[in-house]
Amino acid sequence: MTTIRTAGLIDEYARAMGLQTLSREIELNSEDVERRLVEVRRQHPEDTPEQQYARAVARELWFNYPRLRRSAPAELPQVPPPPPEVQAVTLRLTMWQKLLLYLWMAVALGLLGVIAARGQGGQGPMIEALDEGIRVRFFAAGVFRWNCIGANIACTWNAGTRRIDLTIAGGGAAHNLLSATHTDTVAAAPVRGDLIVGSAVPDWQRFARGTQRQLVAMPETALDPTWENGLPLDYTVAQFLDDFPSGGASGAIGTLGWATGNIGAAAVWTYQHPGLPHIGVLRGTTTAVAGQGACLYLGGTSGAGRSLGNLGQNAGWESFYIFNLNLTAGVTTFSRLRIGFADSNVIAEPNNGIWLRYDTNVAYADAGFHVVCRAAGANTEPAGPPVYAVDNLWHRLRIRSLVNGQVLFQFDANPEVTVAAGCPNVDLYPVVIMVTDTAATRDIHTDYFSFKMTGLVR
Repeated sequence: MTTIRTAGLIDEYARAMGLQTLSREIELNSEDVERRLVEVRRQHPEDTPEQQYARAVARELWFNYPRLRRSAPAELPQVPPPPPEVQAVTLRLTMWQKLLLYLWMAVALGLLGVIAARGQGGQGPMIEALDEGIRVRFFAAGVFRWNCIGANIACTWNAGTRRIDLTIAGGGAAHNLLSATHTDTVAAAPVRGDLIVGSAVPDWQRFARGTQRQLVAMPETALDPTWENGLPLDYTVAQFLDDFPSGGASGAIGTLGWATGNIGAAAVWTYQHPGLPHIGVLRGTTTAVAGQGACLYLGGTSGAGRSLGNLGQNAGWESFYIFNLNLTAGVTTFSRLRIGFADSNVIAEPNNGIWLRYDTNVAYADAGFHVVCRAAGANTEPAGPPVYAVDNLWHRLRIRSLVNGQVLFQFDANPEVTVAAGCPNVDLYPVVIMVTDTAATRDIHTDYFSFKMTGLVR
């Protein structure tokens, strides 16, 4: 160990740099001096405050020696004197010792490659054991070099600061966003108009572009976006809805002009506003005679329905109904309900239709809601079939077709089910049919209807 009297070291710097320059240097590094003073007080509690401060200043000057020498190169020697009370050890390292040293440096710097260091001129690294840790400096008789192994690491000697600059490229070499380099993406080649979306995995995936005039939409119950037709003023799409904001005479109900039909005898239709979230509700009440009922349908005063086309054999359409069997407290048994699409508005069960059914008549004796496609008098239900509980709450019915000859149903938030065959092959129109099956009235309340058809070539 080489020990230098602290005050003498400060005097040496003062003679070389000038007292004024030295004072300015200490002032500029006052925060570092204070930090070192804390160390000195811990290590040398026996010193006076003046001695402790002198030690701290001497240590800070020693650590800044390369920069100080540039300020007074002629006066200060090229090799700094040993620091006060610090042991300087020069080690000759074997190949294995160097390998361990380089490995420690790679971990400390957080490098992904392997860094190897070597000196020229026969002199190896000098390890300085300091109070706050270990500093590794490399003094060489010739030019100092590092061998940097790794495509993303570059090492250059900075003559101005007399330091080695390490440049580590972030993210690896240039690569595509949706490439195997990213562990949270699915590799894919982008096409103009594509989007990137998060999946359930979770990861990022290519979301292939849609067709012209389509919009990104979220399905009713799914969390994955889809492309939907419906750009405003899109002539390939027909879409309309009715919140039933007003009543009126048959043929002029709501915003679409719904008509009311009678099955067996005149039913009573009343417009109601039960309060938000219902903008308007149309209530149909049957007579108190079994087999008689009421029908709400989209049609004119002539009694003929306004056809929406052959929905059973054409895809690309979707509809919603929101309804209630009884807005107030009441029984739901002895009812014959059909809500959806049909080819008639004057009988309890038309020969063709796509609908939700609840029919307690002896012919069906339904214990719950069923979804049905009826073609020429023959009923077809999804596999199962699913049966949904009947009550007097509000319910949402979704009916749509994505494939010609197939119809999908969804009741409230239940899973969507499919009728893959047995769909009608005639023109249909929207209907809401309620018939009583006992000597008492039955009610049906319609709150909302919407319909959209896409892919219209016109």
